[in-house]
Amino acid sequence: MAVLNRTPNGSGNIILTISEIAMEMMIIMFSPLFALALFLFLPFWTALPIYIPIFIFGFIVNFKMMKSMKLPVKTGLEEMMGQEVVVTDDIDPEGKVRFKDEIWIATAKGERLEQGKKVRIVGSQGLMLVVANTEEIKKPAKGGLVNPIKTARES
Repeated sequence: MAVLNRTPNGSGNIILTISEIAMEMMIIMFSPLFALALFLFLPFWTALPIYIPIFIFGFIVNFKMMKSMKLPVKTGLEEMMGQEVVVTDDIDPEGKVRFKDEIWIATAKGERLEQGKKVRIVGSQGLMLVVANTEEIKKPAKGGLVNPIKTARES
């Protein structure tokens, strides 16, 4: 169900519900199949030039959709791990850091970090971030990867 919102100047914008968006995506996904009906009602050489652009459009949309489904998760703690943040309140033993436009409570496992210092997120304890000084995080061996959580636990 579409809802028409009226703004003070009288113009309206349409807000679509999730079910409507899903229905529209299904129509786009299956448009090449629906377009096959053209061949039932039109001569082959008339239906073919109409069907080819619909097929190409549907193929591209389906390809992009499948590709986006394979992307890694970019929300929550998974996104935050390993990111560099700035200390906004001294951390001793707790303080605050800025991640994107959000302020988070953070701890540094016994070390004191001053305001303005850049640190890296290495874990969490509930809703509190665990950070480490960027100089203390071990550099990976040539061609190797470092697990930031394991590195923080080792120190």
